[in-house]
Amino acid sequence: MPVKPIKLTFEGAHGAQLAARLDLPVGPVRAYALFAHCFTCSKDLTAARKIAQSLTLQGIGVLRFDFTGLGGSGGDFSSTNFTSNLEDLRRAADFMRHEFAAPKLLIGHSLGGAAVLAVADSVPEATAIATIGAPADVEHVTHNFDDYLADIDRDGQAEVSLGGRPFVITRQFVDDLRNHSIEKSVAGCTRRCWCCMRRWIRRWGLKMPGGFMMRPNIPKALSPLMMRTICCAIPMMPNMWQR
Repeated sequence: MPVKPIKLTFEGAHGAQLAARLDLPVGPVRAYALFAHCFTCSKDLTAARKIAQSLTLQGIGVLRFDFTGLGGSGGDFSSTNFTSNLEDLRRAADFMRHEFAAPKLLIGHSLGGAAVLAVADSVPEATAIATIGAPADVEHVTHNFDDYLADIDRDGQAEVSLGGRPFVITRQFVDDLRNHSIEKSVAGCTRRCWCCMRRWIRRWGLKMPGGFMMRPNIPKALSPLMMRTICCAIPMMPNMWQR
């Protein structure tokens, strides 16, 4: 019988309470993982839930949370940006460190994958990073609202439909994306990195983390297709819990 996820809250970058869930294994916890969801998604996305459930079978506790202004979290999404997302992640790691144990594994989907790469240095206890369809250039997220970029630039903001839901995207959000370089963030990374990429992403021609994960100083592994690959990969990463 799976352990029922524990509902938690902690303070985010803008002071709002962020909604979180902690999935725990039936037996002893070998280590904890922190999961960052995709752009405008939530912790309750089916893929996030299944990944967390699968990892608990490996003895790994998983904290997944909603970024400020999304899902069950408080705050105003239109006032957030990638920088505040990174601070939400750091605060999530701090919360785990103080209440349970610091995450040994950082996992991120899409923009969340770029985010965990960017904050890795802020979580020294993490010995492994796993990304799912994460871009090397966070500005790629603007393809979701290409048709509104001129309006955002002219008016300072625009309401766009993403996944059938309305979101206000502001100029400061777009400008903030342009100020981040994930490649620079991971230039000195020595953590084990597992990058899961789908073939449709390759067809889009997006620059993926694999483009710079191939540097000699970065331990690497590459797996295509299914998101659940990450769960199969974890036991195959020897000594991932040791420095």
